Formats: sequence, structure tokens, C-alpha cells
Amino acid sequence: MTGRALAWAAMIVTLAACDDGGDATDSDAGAGATDGAMVAPDGGAPVDAGPLGDGGAPPPLTLTAVAGDLTFSDLRTDGNGHLYSALADGSQPRRITGQPGYWTHHAVGPDPRYVVAVRNVDADGDGRSDPDGPGEVWILDVKERREYPISPEGCDAGIGGVGWQTALTVLFAMDCGDGPAAAYLAGRDERSRDRAQLLKVSNHAAPVRDVFPAVGTPLFTYVVDVEACAGARCVVKPQVWVGDTEAGLACQVTDGDLDFTDVTTITGGGRRVGDHTPSFTGDLSAVVFSRNVGDKPAGPTGHHDLFSIQIDQRALFRGDSTCAVAGSLTDRTASLSGERYPTADGGEAVGDERFPQGNAGRAPATAQLFTAQTHAGEGTSAVYWEDAAGNRVAVTSPTGRAGYGRWIVTEYVLGGER
Repeated sequence: MTGRALAWAAMIVTLAACDDGGDATDSDAGAGATDGAMVAPDGGAPVDAGPLGDGGAPPPLTLTAVAGDLTFSDLRTDGNGHLYSALADGSQPRRITGQPGYWTHHAVGPDPRYVVAVRNVDADGDGRSDPDGPGEVWILDVKERREYPISPEGCDAGIGGVGWQTALTVLFAMDCGDGPAAAYLAGRDERSRDRAQLLKVSNHAAPVRDVFPAVGTPLFTYVVDVEACAGARCVVKPQVWVGDTEAGLACQVTDGDLDFTDVTTITGGGRRVGDHTPSFTGDLSAVVFSRNVGDKPAGPTGHHDLFSIQIDQRALFRGDSTCAVAGSLTDRTASLSGERYPTADGGEAVGDERFPQGNAGRAPATAQLFTAQTHAGEGTSAVYWEDAAGNRVAVTSPTGRAGYGRWIVTEYVLGGER
């Protein structure tokens, strides 16, 4: 076993012995919480497992574990959003967060009593979670109704993604201002928020983000923000990588569209033209991701389509620098039934496909989950999935504001040879 693995094994032993009782960092899920219940796609009201919004005592706890097929975020910019679980058709939505906030990336653990989630902190002093504030990684214990942060104070954590590696450990990217953002393993019960208790598992000169671990395995996929220049014009060109937390190995999977450095379709401040938010398929044979493409309508971060590429696990385990299967890159958007999505004014517009989740866990056969965004007028954001036959299902209201959908996955199948 490597020194890295020995260090983390010792930490897991310590974590396993920890008392799961509350402490001063626990949040009172009922204090000041508003109802925040979303309207289901069919117009019905969701079952709300959270606290009541009438100022009275919270109802008796009925949620002992997160049920359903997937989870998603209610993206309220006023800081009063929540995370929900639902069945694949969007029915039986159920709130799983106690206190409101701007909750984004998240994942249900292999023990579905626990959820890890990113919550943006108060950046403007109004006392509410702020979309523009730095991220904190939180653990939600739905059975005991505890919510507590585990990422170090003063750091921007959970950049672009978060997930579980084991039932006791989570993985995320973090920037503490003293070097490029990197990927870290943290214990589920690390309430001290001590950075020294986290284990760094990436080693790149450029910033790391969009981390997605394959729960139950040492593999994770992530993005490295590499600068690329065409003449005097430079952009950040994110690349997809795959790493192994036990062996310390990593290999490059993509390099974006090598000919695309045009930032004229980007209306926001970020200039990241490349590949984003990768996730594994259930058998770990491929990753799906969102790529900037040209010749399509502008958006704050340019236009995004869904892509997939197969990975060669044996190349990773051999220590090769690259591990994509030649000729396997596929534009998945071309196989979707159409790129047009409803707008808030009742029309339609070409939309971005963001935050894809490969078929895994409780997903219907061949279904890929994603967030469709339109930017016309007030804009819309909704969670959809579509299977290989072109059947598309809206999990959330097509004209609402929801996103960051995630299949509930308890394990991945690791093949190849180590």
C-alpha cells in the first residue's frame, strides 16, 4: 500500500470510531426556515419532509433516508432554495434540506441517511446564502436532522462538484488562496474544519475543479483549467482527467475542441472554453461531460452540448499520461430529440445542456440526466433525462429554476487490472 493510502486508511479508522452525536456546529434545521416547497411538473404539491413555514414547531421527523431515484436543487437566487429527491418521472418530490440556502452540487451517500452538498455562504452580509459567495461543503444527516459544514473556513470548497468515495469520506475541489485549487478527501464527520485533516489527492500546476468520484472505488474524474493561447489571445481550456486516489495516478481524457478559442459567444465574465462537469457511466467505461461549442446561441458561459468519451482503465493503471479510447468521442446532443426547450414566456429557445449524469445507479436503462438552460428573457433551468430511444422526461417544471440533478448511486463497477 502506498504512503498516501496508508495515511488515508489511518484517517478512516479514526473516523469510524467517532461519535455521531451533535456539537456546536450543528444547525437547527427548523430555525428560521421557510417552506420552500416546489411545484411538481404535473402541478401537484410535493410532500415536504422539512420544517413548517408558519412559525410553529417542526413536524415529527419522518425521513430516515433519502428515497427516490434522483435529487435536484431548487435554484432560488434569494437564498431560500432547497434540495429535493424524486422518482425518475419527477413525481413524489421530497425536500431533504432543513435550512434554506443556495444549494448546488450534491450527492446522496452509499448510506442514504447522509447527503453531501455545496452551499454558497453569505457574501453581502444580508444573512442569506448568496449565489456569488464562496462554497462550503456540508453534510446533511436526514435521520438526525443535522446539517454541518466540513470544509475549512475561508476556503472556496466544492468548486464544480462534490461526491462520496466511501460511506465515510467525500471528495471535492477547494481553493484556499495559497495555490491552485486541488482535489481533497475529507471525512464525513470532520466537524473541526481543520484543513490539516484533509488529504490532497491531485497534483497539477493549474486549478482543479468539477470533481466526481466513483463511489466505492478509488477512481474520480475531474477538470483541470489549463491556459491555451491562439496568437496573442488566451483562454482557459478545461480538460477532463481521471485519477486514482490510492495509487496517486492520473491521466488526461480530453483537451476540449482544439480549434475553438472564440469567446464571442460568452456574455459573462468567465472565459473557460472547453470541457466541464464530467461524470462516470455506471460501469466506469466512459465519462459524459458538457463541452463549449461554437456556432450556437450565446450564453453567459458560451453554448454547451453533451459529449461522451470512453476511457481505458488499464492505461490509467499502467501510469500512462492519457487514457481516452481513440475514436470514441461522441456528441450526445446530436442524439437528443431536439435542443429546443420552453422559455418563461411560453415560447421555445435553443438551450444549453449542463451538468450531465451518466447512466448509473437508479437511472432507467440508458438514461442520461442533465440540466437544460435557456437564456431568453428571464431564462429557465430544468432537469431532464433522455434515453437512447429519444424518450425525454422533464423531472422539474420546464419553465422553472432547478438544476444540478443527480442519480442516486450506491456503487460503481470497477474493471481493468491494477
